[in-house]
Amino acid sequence: MPTFAVNCPGCGVSKEHMTTTANKIGVHCSCGISFSVNVEEQTVDDWWERKESRSYVETRKSVVCVCLLHAVKLSEQLNRQKRAGPVHVRSTFHSST
Repeated sequence: MPTFAVNCPGCGVSKEHMTTTANKIGVHCSCGISFSVNVEEQTVDDWWERKESRSYVETRKSVVCVCLLHAVKLSEQLNRQKRAGPVHVRSTFHSST
């Protein structure tokens, strides 16, 4: 039975032993990406990141940590400025009403 391989669009790892007898193949990679394979063209047809995957959750945790770190640094900077003199803060909030 003839087979072929495609690379995961998320991590680039080769996914081998795809059969040519199917019309379409679905793949769930351990990197958190799922993708469909067009068997006729032997290419990745469509792909997406699984929200329940470990890598998705870890990525979101990292984003939250970076935001918290930025907030702490900004708070420290504002506290230093308060000790040095008056602080002028401009609001960038715009109401849509």
